[in-house]
Amino acid sequence: MVDPVGRSGGIVIWWMDAVNLQAIKHNRFSITAVVSRDTQQPWTLSIVYTSTVDSTRAMQWKYLEHRSQFWPGWWVLVGDFNDILYASKKSGGVSKQGWRLRNFNSLMARCNSLDIGFKGYPFTWNNHRDGPANIQEMLDRALATQEWCSAFPHAKLSNLPVAGSDHHALLLELHPLFSLTKRQFHFDARWNLDNKYAKIIANNW
Repeated sequence: MVDPVGRSGGIVIWWMDAVNLQAIKHNRFSITAVVSRDTQQPWTLSIVYTSTVDSTRAMQWKYLEHRSQFWPGWWVLVGDFNDILYASKKSGGVSKQGWRLRNFNSLMARCNSLDIGFKGYPFTWNNHRDGPANIQEMLDRALATQEWCSAFPHAKLSNLPVAGSDHHALLLELHPLFSLTKRQFHFDARWNLDNKYAKIIANNW
């Protein structure tokens, strides 16, 4: 656990008994752990909460870039990066400058990571002000190496609202349950106009 500073920051990880998790590194803005389950190959999880101060966040990104050399392969970073990847990930307020967007995208490239995307509301942070003063941004996300994405091709990140917080919660599912609902069959009367469909039905009924 990383203690908060005032009402900001703070990181805590909970896990189920069936999961083996060993914390290997932590500091004021991140926790990194090795995760394994049953016979699955271990992979690296980093939970981050970067600073709102540009200069401090730049140093934190340098740290992540440096550590990426020691955690190659199956690695995923999840948390609040306090920045956006694209101009479309912000609503309201002053537009982000291009150099800031390039900095975040450069970090991803240097860490050999991809944005795995998400399901849900398009923004994860809201200043909860009314009217023109309202600002919303996609500050929270998950970045993963290509190897991690290949190992968990169905992984899904969901954006969930949380009462009393200006941030939404992120739910990362490695093996999400797929809907088993049967699709409703619709008969098209035009099939009767072609004799070959009658033969197909007769041979497979």
